[in-house]
Amino acid sequence: MRQVTVGKLSIKKEPPCYNLSANQKSKVGIPLLSLAYINQTVTDLQSFLFNKLINNTINFDEMTKLTEKSLNELIVEMVQSVLSDVEEVIRESSDRKQNYWIHRSNDLKVIATKFGDIEYSRAYYRNKTTDNFTYLLDDLLEIEPHQRIDNNLQSQIIENAKDMSYQQAIDKIENISIHSKQTTYNLVHKLSRESIELPLEETIEKRTPQYLYIEADEDHVAMQDSSNKQMKLVYVHTGFNHEKSTDKRHVLNIERCFTGWYPNNDELWLEVSAFIEETYDTQNIKQIFLSGDGASWIKSGVDYLPANTTFVLDPFHTKQATVRSVVGLGPKAKETLGLLRRWIRFNQKGKVKRYFDPRLSDPDLSSSEKKALEANRKYLLNHWTAIQNQYRPGYISCSAEGHVSHILSSRLSSRPLGWSIKGAENIAKLRVYKLNGGQIDQLVLLTNKQKQKERKVIQLDDRITGAKKAEYTAIHNGSIVNYGSSSSPLGVLKRTFS
Repeated sequence: MRQVTVGKLSIKKEPPCYNLSANQKSKVGIPLLSLAYINQTVTDLQSFLFNKLINNTINFDEMTKLTEKSLNELIVEMVQSVLSDVEEVIRESSDRKQNYWIHRSNDLKVIATKFGDIEYSRAYYRNKTTDNFTYLLDDLLEIEPHQRIDNNLQSQIIENAKDMSYQQAIDKIENISIHSKQTTYNLVHKLSRESIELPLEETIEKRTPQYLYIEADEDHVAMQDSSNKQMKLVYVHTGFNHEKSTDKRHVLNIERCFTGWYPNNDELWLEVSAFIEETYDTQNIKQIFLSGDGASWIKSGVDYLPANTTFVLDPFHTKQATVRSVVGLGPKAKETLGLLRRWIRFNQKGKVKRYFDPRLSDPDLSSSEKKALEANRKYLLNHWTAIQNQYRPGYISCSAEGHVSHILSSRLSSRPLGWSIKGAENIAKLRVYKLNGGQIDQLVLLTNKQKQKERKVIQLDDRITGAKKAEYTAIHNGSIVNYGSSSSPLGVLKRTFS
């Protein structure tokens, strides 16, 4: 054991056991990872890879995977060494000694990261004034008392979960000790509904597209109690993106998506309206089109949107109802379908009405066929004005069905799953959050900061902290900098931690 004197304070340090293995070093608790060990680790790795390649016993993919694994292990050791050193600074700090007693000396903490598990020991302190207990190192690191996963790994798991099952979200990540889908469940459910929504940005100058389009539809999601609930989707766009579109596929300029249960439709449409009013000069937009399948929750949006908004029944459901209206006609179905489409196209509502009257009294139709025919008659006639709005200048059809399939159904309902309301809504909102330009890592960071308790972080003794900084600076400017080229593994590590 040796002593390092800093001012009037002596800090006890372990000797530099360069010849110890990583395992042995972790047991004796060396506070500063030695340069000799780092250099030797990288040199051994390079030599091992070279020999494997020369002997043709390893390919490129295996080489990069092995390099990643080795460097991950080195990163874990480096972080553990730094944490050990910081804990020593805290423990020897005059401020700590003045305000805190050591209640327990070496409590182990394990934090799962993308590099592997970080293990470190720290003291459990008791405040001399308040009698409160705390881990000062955890406070400094902004680690919660029961936290077992770092923010970066949390972000990766949540990022995966929005696109795949909870178990797959865990299994996809290597080098971690977490294997239960319950972890994914907990992380997804921890997110608040409000946090997974990007705040509106103040617009310096509002835009004025000639036409604005709002499309809406819903996905039907199976619940754990065997019920079925609607996950609503609304998106706002300004028409086709001609640079990205092809002859076979038209791409929209989608500017904002909204999703959720929204049992109260007012809440959804007020959010959509707020975005539109904040982003566009609505008074100078020629026409705003709201498209959907005619569900009451969609049509109610007109009451919340700017006055120049028109509801349009989407062509897909118009065509679907028209095709179903020729049920039971046999060989005449094709010709009759053409007539119906022509009458609809040229606003001949009377002819459509007269078509249905004799059909509904046809004795050859079964009761189920008559019921379906009556439903389609009502659908077409009740939405007649909305159907005619398809032919107004500027309208470019509606693709809400396809977007619901891609954004929601592919994760929520395409496979036999049983969701909780919170889980399904959070996953839906996460998918839309990304589409709207949100970053999952920032979302996790913000969520965890909001949940952190207010706690006092110890003010470390400047003299001791300064001495430790000088010690690390000497290492940073020493042989570790000059070892190998700037593109060597060690050079990469140096830049990573600069």
